[in-house]
Amino acid sequence: MLIVLDTSVLIAFLLSRGISNSSEIIRLAKDKKLRLAASKETLKELKQTLSLVTIKKLPGYKARTLASFIAWYQYNVEYFTIVNSSSSKQIRDTSDAMFLELARISQADYIISGDNDLLVLKHIRKTKIITAAEFVEIQRKLGLI
Repeated sequence: MLIVLDTSVLIAFLLSRGISNSSEIIRLAKDKKLRLAASKETLKELKQTLSLVTIKKLPGYKARTLASFIAWYQYNVEYFTIVNSSSSKQIRDTSDAMFLELARISQADYIISGDNDLLVLKHIRKTKIITAAEFVEIQRKLGLI
């Protein structure tokens, strides 16, 4: 199974101290029970978001932990090249188009997001767009968690 994690889900994982639906998803990826899709654009957005002062002031922020995760993430995701963002016509926030295009190019099974601008779409082609909680519940029903 191949999934796209939007930045909000990754940030939630990094700041959760290991107790969240996002943590369960990352654990599944680390256990090789699912694959993660990324692009240079999505990785760039993650790094830019993590460098924001507002993020650095949050209680769960630990630079060393974040650096370690970013190193793991960069090495373990499957990279896809986004040629254009034709999907931007379908979304309210055009900055999220890269996630839709990544899902299209990679043929991901899911986009997991906390962003209502993505969630309202429900799907793009065969890719379902759901929350981390919904994804974890599906995995529990399948006996993977």
